[in-house]
Amino acid sequence: MRGTIARRMHASLQEMAQLTHGYEVRMDAVVSLRGRLKEDWADSDLPVPSLNDFLLKAAALALREHPLLNATVREDGIHLLAGIHLGFAVAVPGGLMVPVIEDAVELPLPEIARRSKALAQAAREGRISPAQLEGATFTVTSLGGYGVDFFTPVINPGNVAILGVGRLRDGVEWEDDRPLRTRVLTLSLTFDHRAVDGAPAAEYLRTVGDLLRRPLRLLL
Repeated sequence: MRGTIARRMHASLQEMAQLTHGYEVRMDAVVSLRGRLKEDWADSDLPVPSLNDFLLKAAALALREHPLLNATVREDGIHLLAGIHLGFAVAVPGGLMVPVIEDAVELPLPEIARRSKALAQAAREGRISPAQLEGATFTVTSLGGYGVDFFTPVINPGNVAILGVGRLRDGVEWEDDRPLRTRVLTLSLTFDHRAVDGAPAAEYLRTVGDLLRRPLRLLL
């Protein structure tokens, strides 16, 4: 596993022009909505989405608006990919696996929550199949659980971007000359500058942030 990771990451950094944007996002509305879902869905079989599930859904919907981030670079040019298949990084003993949620943009948020949990558990228990690790067009990776605010994720070969997620933390905004406590996290978008310029990458992050600030749209 370490050998495979080493080869892929080395090839990624050798073959791409990688650049990372950092972007702070308000998460107050997501935290509040998730709390309400815990109460409302307590007696149902609907899985309550984690913060990462909200981020997966937002990342997928934003890719539909910004298809340059859902692409691959080949010898004859940049190819936009029709399907939006989200990989998400899972730490396992000795390394890292990236299960794939196929057609994530078409799935309701509870189904994304169900699939992400099942795939992550299968990866950790060594039950995941090779087919479930193939075909990602974009990847989301989180180090928030380890207390990391910002990092520079490395793009998986074949993709042109990867989204890193930092820890949920307290922030401060000023409202009418008074400090207002907020809940924020930092997104780290690494993109291949051969395929995507800085402005389109920033616009993608802004769209993700807008979706997270109004998360009811993620439940539609």
